[in-house]
Amino acid sequence: MLDAARRAAGVEDARLVRVLDVGSDQSTAYVVTEWVEGSTLTERLRSGPLPAQEVRTMLGESALALEHARHRGLHHLALSPDDVHLLDDESIKLAGLAVRAALAGHDYGDGTGTADPADTACAVDTTALVALTYAGLTGYWPLPGRTGLPPAPQVAGSPAAPSEIVSGVPADLDTLCAQTFAGAGAPNSPGDLASQVAPWGRARRPVRATGAFPLPLAPVPATHPGKLGRSHPNTSDPEPTAVLPVSPAKVRAARSETAAPRKRPTPAKPATTTKPAVPAAPRRKQPIGTGLDTDLFEEHRERPAPLVPPTPLRRPAGTQTRTVLLLVLGFVAMFLLLAYFGIRGLGDNAFVAGPRRAPATSAPPTAAPPVATPTAPAAPAAPVKVAAVTSFDPQGDGEEKDSLVGLAVDGDPTTSWTSDTYRSPAFGGLKKGVGLLLDLGAPASVRSVAVAVGGGGGSTLELLSATGNTLEGAKVVATAGAASANPTLTPASPVTSRYFVLWFTSAPSRDGGYRVEVNEVALS
Repeated sequence: MLDAARRAAGVEDARLVRVLDVGSDQSTAYVVTEWVEGSTLTERLRSGPLPAQEVRTMLGESALALEHARHRGLHHLALSPDDVHLLDDESIKLAGLAVRAALAGHDYGDGTGTADPADTACAVDTTALVALTYAGLTGYWPLPGRTGLPPAPQVAGSPAAPSEIVSGVPADLDTLCAQTFAGAGAPNSPGDLASQVAPWGRARRPVRATGAFPLPLAPVPATHPGKLGRSHPNTSDPEPTAVLPVSPAKVRAARSETAAPRKRPTPAKPATTTKPAVPAAPRRKQPIGTGLDTDLFEEHRERPAPLVPPTPLRRPAGTQTRTVLLLVLGFVAMFLLLAYFGIRGLGDNAFVAGPRRAPATSAPPTAAPPVATPTAPAAPAAPVKVAAVTSFDPQGDGEEKDSLVGLAVDGDPTTSWTSDTYRSPAFGGLKKGVGLLLDLGAPASVRSVAVAVGGGGGSTLELLSATGNTLEGAKVVATAGAASANPTLTPASPVTSRYFVLWFTSAPSRDGGYRVEVNEVALS
């Protein structure tokens, strides 16, 4: 049980109840976990089944939590409604990862120990997740074993489908439960199960029933006279009214009825007219769906007065002959002027050479701009390999979760080393700091150290050049504030040493306490 709790402490997931401490006192072994506010699924179901959407969210979040643990080599293998905590903010917490299985005598690892050889560890957890779904929808527990819920009713040797017990069960969840407990097939892993029920929570939207809006609506009369269109969506009419083409005679009849005093309706008489029949002009085609009738516009359109051709002006006799003579005289006078100025300009070739240009002067050649010689970019700094890494706690008990220190230099930013959890940013007043001791195996020149701090930053740290696992003789070569989540510690000049220490002088707030988290460290 203690070994299972230590391994569960290395799984970082907000949906799992965090293991804070593991140990023994004489003959008593103990495991300390975080305090969880909220009620368990068993307590919630005492007042009846949960809404289907809340059950879907619980199933999806629980499946993702167990899938994360599966990738770290751990399984639950003893999941029950008492292990699911439903918080007030609609999030969930799963308790007892690997620990309950160890107490029950099951293997909490890859399913090859004392677990049932007929089922893999993934199948056990996946079936338990479907059982939680069944319980949330119906209030009954479909698997063998004692829980705080009544056993599910049986039909032909299998638990009855949720839709046979309560109404309003989604079809996919109902089919998932029915097939799983009838032995007709189930998802292979918690991750596959989460994919089948996604999306959930705020990402899911109700699906419209067949025939619901949007559908094409027929146009209805608008309030503006002489035009047709759609009514306002806030109109009080129960249904939209379709508009059909109306002839001008019907329009005039309707207006006369509106203007006259209201009387009891009488049968309409056929309209008569004394106007001679005139063949109707072809109507222009309107765009489909406009619902417009051009006859209504022709009825009220202002017709322009007929155009009267202007009376031609009468010119007196002889006017045209006089105009032609004046034009001829003008052309003759212009020709004579051009000839006179052309003869005068032959001496100086005015019309041949044109205006004289000033002699061109040779300008001094301009010097070409200097060409910048490209400089080769500086070569990137080569990475420096870390030979060994240990926790650095010279002012405490000398140990800060040494089993997790390798996660800080494994090249995977999703894994992390964490220190112990304290009651204040100053490590409870017990010490001035904690950190990691990086052993390079031999003295090496280091230009910078990049640190990926978990949880979004909040730690103040220093880079020390040390002589070993002690603060004596250690020198501070670079510092970083608490604002950055990915600080890079760069000394003023390259530092050559075998030992370097990441020394955290304050810890950020995490899950109700204060601790340091390091996802990855890279030296260059």
